[in-house]
Amino acid sequence: MTFVFWIDARTRARFEQCFQDIAERYKVRCRFENTANIVNLVLRWLENQLEGNWVLVFDGVGDAENAEFLARHVPTHAWRTCGSVIVTTRSEEVALKFVPKKEDVVVLDPMDEAHALKLLGRKLDMPFDSIEDAKKLVAALEYIPLAIVQAAAYINRAKPPCSLRQYLDKLKEVSSKSIVSDPDGERFNQDVTLKPPILSTWNISFDYLWHNRPSATDLLSLMSCADHQIIPDFLVRFSAETITEVDDTDDTVSQKDERNEMGLTRFSTLPTFGKDIRLLSDFSLITASAETFDMAEPVQLATQAWLKSRGQLDRWGQEFVYRMDAVFPYQDDENITWDLPRILLPHAPTILAYRPTDKLLLNRWSNLAARAGRYALITANLVDAKRLLEAALEAQGSTLGLTHNASFDTTGNLSTVYVRLKEESKLRYLWKQSLDSSLEVLGAGHPRTRTIMDCLAKVYYIQHRWEDTEVLQKQLIESSEASLGAAHPKTLEARDWLANIWERQDRLVEAEALWKELIETLKDSRGREHADVLEKSRELALFYYRHGRWTDTEAVQVSVMNTCRRVLGTGHQLTLNTMRDLAITYRRRGRQMNAIALLFLAIWLRKDSLGRCHPNTKADFELMREWNPQFTWAMVPSRAATLSDTMVNHGV
Repeated sequence: MTFVFWIDARTRARFEQCFQDIAERYKVRCRFENTANIVNLVLRWLENQLEGNWVLVFDGVGDAENAEFLARHVPTHAWRTCGSVIVTTRSEEVALKFVPKKEDVVVLDPMDEAHALKLLGRKLDMPFDSIEDAKKLVAALEYIPLAIVQAAAYINRAKPPCSLRQYLDKLKEVSSKSIVSDPDGERFNQDVTLKPPILSTWNISFDYLWHNRPSATDLLSLMSCADHQIIPDFLVRFSAETITEVDDTDDTVSQKDERNEMGLTRFSTLPTFGKDIRLLSDFSLITASAETFDMAEPVQLATQAWLKSRGQLDRWGQEFVYRMDAVFPYQDDENITWDLPRILLPHAPTILAYRPTDKLLLNRWSNLAARAGRYALITANLVDAKRLLEAALEAQGSTLGLTHNASFDTTGNLSTVYVRLKEESKLRYLWKQSLDSSLEVLGAGHPRTRTIMDCLAKVYYIQHRWEDTEVLQKQLIESSEASLGAAHPKTLEARDWLANIWERQDRLVEAEALWKELIETLKDSRGREHADVLEKSRELALFYYRHGRWTDTEAVQVSVMNTCRRVLGTGHQLTLNTMRDLAITYRRRGRQMNAIALLFLAIWLRKDSLGRCHPNTKADFELMREWNPQFTWAMVPSRAATLSDTMVNHGV
């Protein structure tokens, strides 16, 4: 048996969804994981567990960036014996990213007359009434399969019946008119799939339905605003029940009236939905399955161009945005499952083309873009996440201001995208813009301003912009001291960061003085033997270690370790961490026996308190193995360490 798996490879979101569908269909996995994990999981299942041969079809790879991502996931070893991979694309450049040689690319030639006639005969419900007319028809349609299928569908379904000769006459009539046009010249005339025969057959079918079944053309208009493949039934279904689930309480009466005048019916009652779906399917304008619908891309583009030329595209675009807003879940939704946003995410980028001008509509639009962008970020779909979050933030900034909670959340998500994409200049500008707005609107002492200031300072720190970091960090310290006090954890954290900045600039005297000042402030506010004082003292010892001040390092570490052992106990993690630090210092100073004895004691105590499998225990064990390759767990006593075991003099 041979299994064939079709993967929509036009976008990463579609790519992810197809692999997730395979995982669920064959119970490879029941829960959602990020894209890379689920792809690798399915590929391992194909190579190692699927009984039988298989074929993976990566269909419609369009751009080089997406191709590079997909090429990393093409199986390279086991598939040569148990499976095959087929990649379809219109670009030779893209194809060569998957195969080493140009000779490995198979170019498919256009359909010839014989195959075109065979396709037409298979799609017609009755034999040709004239073979000559059939030849003329397929020639007029330039042997394009989609155009032939649509022509056959019209001949089969039109009333009164239509012959091949009559359809040829309609083609001539349509071609002599202005069919559909794109007033702005955007995308429509540039897309190679939009050839005149396809436009002609689409126009004949659409015009017939528009005059005889306008509800079907309305449904097609709505579908054209979504992504053209895997359109969920619940997103376009006209249903009276769904309207009760839509929250429009924020709308004023005038806004509701305006929306109705625009035709934004949201979820209108239309009992004939099923009949319209069958009619669109019969005319080959869509392909219907149990719960989803597909539309050929030329059909989508032709429909959009027709709507645009008549000023109706925005109307249906806003209707689509309303529906997406109604069904796309919120982050704090207790009943959220990954299935719903996973199905909807491929359609989310299409909302960017329908940005409204009305403020209320724009707020909802930006909220939807922000929710979808956050989900794209969670699923590692950084391309869509960036587009959606940037659009959301721009809209939120103009309607709500950058200091609003929604804008702040979007800024945080977008900054994560920039970090992962390594777009440092955009990351810096993002937080600088947010800080300027917060300083102007909220003031320097506001908690939100301090949070933004801290984020920008860390961006400067990561980018090694030490002067900018220092200036901002000093402002943050000044603001925190004025608002929270000198001993507040936020103030102390800001001063700690300034000490780190000075250290990175080799201003070691200033850094040491600031750390000692921090320790004294903690002693005054929390007590001389508080855990925070001991932790900060341990960090000071590590500062000495980094700069080769071994005597100072050992002195502070011995003091901290003995105090921790007395105050916190021998099993406390701070005690054990300091014990490990001191062992490393001993080894650095050439005191090998002291180092091994102390690290051995740390391993023994960690095993008792954390267990052998804890990362800290394993890290200490591996370090001991570096120092003493003969060391094994059998050397560690099985009994628990006693206080007398730890009473070792480590004075200087």
